[in-house]
Amino acid sequence: MSKETMQDLQINTLIGMTTERGNAWHRRDDLRRLPDGTMLEDNHYPGFIPVADVQRRLFSWLPESLPVAYLKPCSIEEADIITADGTAVKVIESQAGRKGLLRDDNAYDLGIFKTAVHQPYSISLIREAERLTGSTLGVSSAGLLALGGRAWVEFSLPQTFHDALSGFSYRPNLLKADSMDGTMAHTTCRTVNATVCDNTLDMNLFDAKRDGAIFRRRHTAGYGNLQDERDALGILEATNEQFVAALHALIQREITPKQVIQVMDIIMPVPEDEGRGKTRMENRRELWLNTYNADPMCATWKGTAFGVLQTDNTVRHWYSQVSSGVSRSERNTTRAIQGESALADQQVVRAVETVLA
Repeated sequence: MSKETMQDLQINTLIGMTTERGNAWHRRDDLRRLPDGTMLEDNHYPGFIPVADVQRRLFSWLPESLPVAYLKPCSIEEADIITADGTAVKVIESQAGRKGLLRDDNAYDLGIFKTAVHQPYSISLIREAERLTGSTLGVSSAGLLALGGRAWVEFSLPQTFHDALSGFSYRPNLLKADSMDGTMAHTTCRTVNATVCDNTLDMNLFDAKRDGAIFRRRHTAGYGNLQDERDALGILEATNEQFVAALHALIQREITPKQVIQVMDIIMPVPEDEGRGKTRMENRRELWLNTYNADPMCATWKGTAFGVLQTDNTVRHWYSQVSSGVSRSERNTTRAIQGESALADQQVVRAVETVLA
């Protein structure tokens, strides 16, 4: 995981749809002023983010694939170059034929690979999304992590859907992510952003038989025929009926306080042995129950299967501890991209089904 600073997040993330979703938690207008007095552009947009802004502000650089070489200290007579610290070195090219990937704008080292052929993010994330859907969707968020090592673009449908039973305003999204540092495959997944609770739910979380609506492709596989990817994701516009039907099914399933504890025993079992592990789990369960009973994002659905799922999702997204040096938004985005959030949601649904059966 990268260690993004708060100022990195002002520069390298673009947040759209703030009229509906609100500002990102990490918005800091005071950090938009650089030490030289330059004022950064606002990275929040009331509606969709123009694709041209994503290209200009995040993806205006290209990855350069270059041979890898070693700098071996030697005498002045043998030296090919003198380094910045005055060391005489001989340049020895790698016999293994490895390639290094550099940003062409700042020469940042993205990694060393056996082969380092990679499309720019403007192609792998933006152009391929338009090919995949067959239509131009609106960009609702985008960002660079790890100084360009990883990136994502979230596309959303133009309209917001409303559900009277749940009170949700929601919008289906197509989330595409990629990396140049080798930490993830090219990934496409469907999500739904429920604006009333500010959580993102995986569209397939209600189907415990599958791993979620996620498709991954190795970078060496190319971008040719996207039919397999279309089949894996389905049509984004069709997610409306799926989401509402699954949402209503969970809201209409009642669950008693005793059954809620039984679900907790499955997803958060307390170790028998005394120690820090038992204490941490007991504290986690207490936080979970307090969220279920009192948090406004969850208490509305208390006593329903959806209330249990919403509570677990909320605790993971907003209350669980974040590793030092990692932003909460980065952690949540990475979990969604890698399928961890979908898997966690499915485990909760499985537990609820087991208890209610």
